[in-house]
Amino acid sequence: MVTVTFPFVGAVGSAVSVAADGAGGSFSGSEVTVEHGQTIAEPTEPTRVGYAFEGWYVDPADETGEWDFDAAPVVEDMTLYAHWTLNSSDLTSHVNVTRRFILQKARHHP
Repeated sequence: MVTVTFPFVGAVGSAVSVAADGAGGSFSGSEVTVEHGQTIAEPTEPTRVGYAFEGWYVDPADETGEWDFDAAPVVEDMTLYAHWTLNSSDLTSHVNVTRRFILQKARHHP
C-alpha cells in the first residue's frame, strides 16, 4: 500500500489532511494547500498492471461513490482510495496462455 498525505490549512488556521491510498496501484502524489471547505485537485492517476483505474473514493468498499473533485469541499481529515476494475482482456489473455500451457503439458505427458 502506498499512502500519500495531502495537508490542508483550514479557514481558522487548523489543518485538514487528505491521504490517498493507491490500493495496490503505483502513483506519485503532490502536496497542496487549500482553505477549509475548498475543493482539492485530483491526485495523480495511479497505475496498476492488469487493472483500469475507476476513480478516487472516500469509502474503500465503494459504497459512497466517486469523490467529486470539482464540487466536494474538504471539511475534515479523510482518506481517498483508488478503485480498480480488472481488465477483462488481460484476464482472457491470461486464461488463454494458461490453457495452452496445460494442453501442451497434456500432449507431452500422457
